[in-house]
Amino acid sequence: MRRWKIYYDDGSTFSDRDGSIEKAPGRGVVIVAQEDADCGRHILHMKDFYYWETRDGRWYGADAFGRDDYLDRTGWRKVIAGRNTGDANYSRLFALAAFEDSDLPPKTARLVGEPPQRGRDR
Repeated sequence: MRRWKIYYDDGSTFSDRDGSIEKAPGRGVVIVAQEDADCGRHILHMKDFYYWETRDGRWYGADAFGRDDYLDRTGWRKVIAGRNTGDANYSRLFALAAFEDSDLPPKTARLVGEPPQRGRDR
């Protein structure tokens, strides 16, 4: 199973090392980072919702329609809700999630469709 970590607006985190996916807190999500074979570390951010896809063993970001489409499928589901936060907090969490946190492999590239950090891209 690929490694992953969720970063919350209050500065807390929850990862695959902290417990199972179903135990991840569902509110206040700013960023989800996960191990990725193509870019080392895939960063999901600026989404309304994030969901765990058991078929792929990974997180995806979605708007309300994407969330509802996901919830209409059969089988076990996990959805967590994104939250807006101030620019300074967002920048701090993004830097940690994308570049500084040693719990995940280093980020080596930005994937097609992966939005850049607001205001600048590293």
